[in-house]
Amino acid sequence: MLARDMGQTAYLVGGMVRDLAIGCRNIDLDIVIEGDALDLAGVFARATGSSVKGRTKFGTCKIESRAFGTIDLATARSESYRHPGALPDVEASNLKADLARRDFTVNAMAISLDPHRYGRLLDPFGGFADISGGRLRILHPAGFRDDPTRILRGVRFAARFGFTFESGTLARLRACLREGCVGSVSGKRIYTELNLICMEDKARRALGLLGKYRIPESIDPVLGRKTVRSRHMRRLAPAIARVDLSAGEVFAEKRLCWLAGLFFGLKRRQAAHLADRLDLPGREREACLWVSAEVPRTLVKLSRLDAGSAYRVVKLLRPVAPEGIVHLFAASGRRERNLIAAYLKAWRDVSPSLNGRRVVALGIEKGPLVGRVLERLLELRLQGKLTSPEDEIAYVRRRVRLRR
Repeated sequence: MLARDMGQTAYLVGGMVRDLAIGCRNIDLDIVIEGDALDLAGVFARATGSSVKGRTKFGTCKIESRAFGTIDLATARSESYRHPGALPDVEASNLKADLARRDFTVNAMAISLDPHRYGRLLDPFGGFADISGGRLRILHPAGFRDDPTRILRGVRFAARFGFTFESGTLARLRACLREGCVGSVSGKRIYTELNLICMEDKARRALGLLGKYRIPESIDPVLGRKTVRSRHMRRLAPAIARVDLSAGEVFAEKRLCWLAGLFFGLKRRQAAHLADRLDLPGREREACLWVSAEVPRTLVKLSRLDAGSAYRVVKLLRPVAPEGIVHLFAASGRRERNLIAAYLKAWRDVSPSLNGRRVVALGIEKGPLVGRVLERLLELRLQGKLTSPEDEIAYVRRRVRLRR
């Protein structure tokens, strides 16, 4: 109503329209305005007590509203690309041009929010028919060349919805890969798309599709089909579930587990190169490089331990990030998996009831000895030889008497 009063027209677009057609839940409100979205956003915000954030030169913004949550608002626009992998040049346009700039037909539908045509589906490119047929069809012959990240996006949608690439679309995808178009895209943009793939409920399927279409090696030569379709990657989903079960909670971040899986089996130099290529943020880089370099050597150390080595298992595994624990579990044999499960279930939260200050108060002099006493308390706790705070106090006092 507000848009109409201002001489503008509003449309619901994007993933929500697609998911309504498919029957999936989606709460993302993405609205395109034939008119001036920033002007409309300001009027809407003043009328509803909302706030407008993230204004851009492309005529986009976000409205933070108590009633509706976050609304993405954009002026209808068209795009052109100077070269493959470049960010687009943008200018204001109409709804059809805005839909035409999108990636796949299933994402190029809109629903009118105008009071006189409210709820009317606008589907100029046959997206609804492609949804019914379970097809992913690129909107334009040059769609993948213009933006090669659409290849990764298409794989994500194919995995999520069980779609297949339409034959012409698949031919254009493969041609784009042969021409090396993905290599022209910045690492940060590639990482963003890989990250979204790893966040999917069907991340394993999506990564398998990457391998099927030989996409990893187009991202970087150190990757390949075997990386994403390896035995280790097949074991990763069960490992995530088993680790969560043993820990009694959601233990590791699934997204990061899948991302780090791309690095498993790479040599140190290859892994560092790939991390640089993807411009990984600090935590992601640390986790991925650890999985590459440390899983094999940590497993060697773990293989030398047994159920009677609880303290040494704890000292080995406690510094390891949760995602590293998952990869250790996936790479382990039964004996090592049992030790990891025991660590998660029974050992990881064990600690002395005494702290350094209390140990000093009991007569241990300040300095390195305090740390050694606390470590010994932890070891005896894990061995079941100390079971209460009173046992620990008695042990420290014996140490004090012996030193005298």
